Amino acid sequence: ANAIDSDLAASLTFLADHLESQYTKLATTDDRSTADRLGVHLDNIYDRLLEYHGRQASGLQYETEVALRRRLASIQNRMGKSELSLPHYLWLVDNVPHEKSADILRGLALAYEGTDAMGEAVAIWQRLKKGLRTGGNDWVEACFHLIDCQMELGEYDLSYKLLNILLI
Repeated sequence: ANAIDSDLAASLTFLADHLESQYTKLATTDDRSTADRLGVHLDNIYDRLLEYHGRQASGLQYETEVALRRRLASIQNRMGKSELSLPHYLWLVDNVPHEKSADILRGLALAYEGTDAMGEAVAIWQRLKKGLRTGGNDWVEACFHLIDCQMELGEYDLSYKLLNILLI
């Protein structure tokens, strides 16, 4: 791949914003093939932007790296490329303050599910559930994923116990 300059980086960032908006719209319709093609381009753009910013004399600025890794990991997860998103989510978990990490933990748990690493997914869903308001939508989502993962692992007693808690 050819190196990019600052003007092209700015243009790619602008383009990525537009493409991601289109990707999100298309991903909720029957036009998955177009969404998938856009996703491949977004994946490439975010990879190139991470590479570009990392080569700058000042190094990759923390906020820029966090934003790019979040977007890249999210797109990769939504495209079913969970194995590619895992390193980005793991970096984010290690580098983003805990109070800002709920969406990152959710993405990591989904990435683990997408790679059939259910034991790791359970650990992350449990960690996320503990940090959420009991009964809230995000807490309920974490519980449903926990039940699913536990059932995949054959941990039926744990999943039934949690299901009963949800039904009370």
